[in-house]
Amino acid sequence: MASIHRRPNSKFWHASWYDANGRQVMRSTKQADRKKALAVAVEFERAERLAKDTKVSETQFRKVLNDIMARSGSPERLRTTSVRDWLNEWLRRKGAKRSEETTDRYQGVINTFLAELGQRADAPLGEIRPTDIDEHLTRRLGSSSVKTARLHLEVIRSALELARRQGLLDTNPAEAVENPEGKGETHEPFTNAEVAMLINAASPEWRTLILLGARTGVRLVTLASLRWDQVDLTTGVLKIANPGKRGNAVAIPLHPDLQTCLEGLASTDTPEEYVMPSLAGFESGGKRGLSRQFHRLMLEAGVDRREVVNPAGRSFAKRSFHSLRHTFVSDLANSGSNPEIRRKLTGHKTASVHDLYTHLEHETLRLAVHAIPGLPKIGK
Repeated sequence: MASIHRRPNSKFWHASWYDANGRQVMRSTKQADRKKALAVAVEFERAERLAKDTKVSETQFRKVLNDIMARSGSPERLRTTSVRDWLNEWLRRKGAKRSEETTDRYQGVINTFLAELGQRADAPLGEIRPTDIDEHLTRRLGSSSVKTARLHLEVIRSALELARRQGLLDTNPAEAVENPEGKGETHEPFTNAEVAMLINAASPEWRTLILLGARTGVRLVTLASLRWDQVDLTTGVLKIANPGKRGNAVAIPLHPDLQTCLEGLASTDTPEEYVMPSLAGFESGGKRGLSRQFHRLMLEAGVDRREVVNPAGRSFAKRSFHSLRHTFVSDLANSGSNPEIRRKLTGHKTASVHDLYTHLEHETLRLAVHAIPGLPKIGK
């Protein structure tokens, strides 16, 4: 039976009870009132009894602890945020700082993870275990690429880390999960001849969109939603708020081909209107999305998508609209632009990410090697 007593020189009553192993436990109740202290001691002992029952959930423990806080007169209560509530709250916060395309990508990760958790998605956040995350990644590796699995881990880890920093978790369970191993698939650039083939096979607005992709490196949905107030034909720049996933705003100089193209459309340059109005309302994915439309255009133009099948049996096309971003970066590199300028134009924050987009042609590499001075003649 729980009891209370006072220690010398302490104004608070201390509780005393026996744990599951028969050892006496003593804790301060932080109460100077005897009745309140005894009530807290009784709740301490009740929590100890619950600990013997392996079927008791974290939710029940939190209820007991909240009862203790209520009996002690504290106005505060333990936060019992569910997995679902926290992940959606994290997504809401991220959505205010990220592009619509990135937010949609994060939303897909969160929705998939919650669906796989089932009813446990509504359990307290603290019930998430590393095995839950590891099993989620295993499913991704069975149906998607290594790159996709890594993205899922990055998103979940980030969400749970914020919960840890805010005191909702003692530790981040995602930190105990290792990054998926293996080489992820990467896109390949189009040659300029293939870009010309795509443009020749396209409708007028798609011609503009493809040329924009090849000469600015900006992503598909961002370009499709381009407005005339972002185009300055006088100074010859395109104003993009976020060219990369995490990049800053940048003014991209218009390539002469692009300047000529946009000047031909300038009779409709009302600031708030879209440059390509029939494409602006489409999302990237889906059966009628822009990516699928571009896929059909590649088939009509006779441009190879370079499809490969990974060990998990998933097909992956190395060529898509995103390859135009690789084309832009590679053309800059092959023309001698230094990495700092290229990263400024594309919005890449790190050199490691930017390197994935840089595909140097053999002739550029040959010239670089041949530029090394020859060795002095060595006598026999």
